[in-house]
Amino acid sequence: MAHQHWWTQTLATDNYRSLCEQESRLRPFLARSPQLCLRRCLSDWIVTLGQQLHLRSITRHLAVLMLDLFMERHDVPPTKLLPTALGCLVIACKFEEHEENIPRRKNLAEVLNLCLPGVSVEILLGGDVMLQTEMQVLAGLSWDLFLPTAAHFSDYFLTLALQEVSIPSHQGCDKLLYLRRYTSYFLELSLQDHVHLNFPPSLVAASCVSAARMCVHLPPTWPGQLQQLIGYNLQQLLPCMELLIRLNPNFLQCTVCFKSVEPSGHLFPNFIIVTTHYPHV
Repeated sequence: MAHQHWWTQTLATDNYRSLCEQESRLRPFLARSPQLCLRRCLSDWIVTLGQQLHLRSITRHLAVLMLDLFMERHDVPPTKLLPTALGCLVIACKFEEHEENIPRRKNLAEVLNLCLPGVSVEILLGGDVMLQTEMQVLAGLSWDLFLPTAAHFSDYFLTLALQEVSIPSHQGCDKLLYLRRYTSYFLELSLQDHVHLNFPPSLVAASCVSAARMCVHLPPTWPGQLQQLIGYNLQQLLPCMELLIRLNPNFLQCTVCFKSVEPSGHLFPNFIIVTTHYPHV
């Protein structure tokens, strides 16, 4: 995949175009896996395991996407779901992490004992289980690991968003800090429901940044400069943004109304927010 921190490099625009090209080749997600009802538990487990191993967000997102695509194309027996999920995470590590960050068998065993108390680690790591699982996943994906996710786009979009921000110095640090935190927060939420696979990853990433701007009261919700650079307008982002907001368990009540006419004097065009409780992140 692209070089780490590519979004800060001179060729950031070219890398972005390459990601968009790869994104256009992703197959439509049909949600036809017989084990789709277990998908949420598996994705949550991958995220938890990845956090325990201090893996990058991009690695966790790639692992979940690989699992989604593999389950979409194969009827995975229930007893093979955990080994398959772990295999996806290990492959994602080898593709996205620096060599020193790739977890070894001992590290995996320690973390698995914490995340899966009472489950024999040998079932997942014993013998050649891990190697066989990795080979099955790679073959099932035709060895194509250049799979853009929302996490691959988000840092580039966030960098563009921060460039156009003009915030008074006395509140700038807090605004920017929480803009980053909310973007990361919504990215993690997007992994919880397979419905987000119906959107291009770049649109999901843009929706996460836009929702984050809304949460930190940074008008406008989606600036014209970002629309011009990225290509999405606010109307295109609204359906995904609404899904992200509804997934947030810490919103006590959030009613999002979509209006064709911008409310006069309102901070966020096309949004009316009624009684909102924002999460601590």
